[in-house]
Amino acid sequence: WGLSFGLWAYIILRAIYSPFVFDEATTFLLYVHNNKVIPGHAFWSANNHILNTVLTWVSYNLLGPEEWQLRLPNILSFPVFCFFLYKISLKLLQNSSRIILVLGVFSGHIFLEMFGFSRGYGLSFAALAGVIYFGLNNLNESAFKNRIGLYVGVFFMLLANLTLLPISLMIAAVSIYYSWKNYRSKSELFSHAIFFGIPIALSAFLSFQLKAKGELYYASDSGFWSGT
Repeated sequence: WGLSFGLWAYIILRAIYSPFVFDEATTFLLYVHNNKVIPGHAFWSANNHILNTVLTWVSYNLLGPEEWQLRLPNILSFPVFCFFLYKISLKLLQNSSRIILVLGVFSGHIFLEMFGFSRGYGLSFAALAGVIYFGLNNLNESAFKNRIGLYVGVFFMLLANLTLLPISLMIAAVSIYYSWKNYRSKSELFSHAIFFGIPIALSAFLSFQLKAKGELYYASDSGFWSGT
């Protein structure tokens, strides 16, 4: 936890003193400043990480246009990420394994600095950590709270970052197969199909819309799936 707070302080300082990067400025000028955050109403672009755009718009209207104010949603997502990383590490039996996991995750600077930018990546990493935690819990115990955490996490993860669509498909497939193989209730299988299916279908629709408009430029050289 000391390491987490130290890194959080570092991320906060970066968010205060680092100038805006191009993608952040584009998000602010095209969506936040224009009050146009919803796809279809807003300009179609893969730059529009919807959850980040909406939360940045809220922060902008409540606090103002300073860099750290616009980056606040991602800054606040870092403690959420650390909490779920800690909870995941407790599932490992040996203390040395827990330490290796935490240090391994925290050693990636290009990964950590995303929590200090007004982009969708930090938010999606926090949501993904929650999805992994609740997904592991759901494999061990068919509890309503685990499924709710899993569904909400996948929904926010995809709203924050469409490039996590293949991961969400894999998580949905594993969850559905495991529930079917272990003869769990039909209501659980039905809820998996509905609450995984809706955000995945929506994300696929947005991806195809972006592709049709020539705005799905991430991984454009290698293709969306292989690039992701």
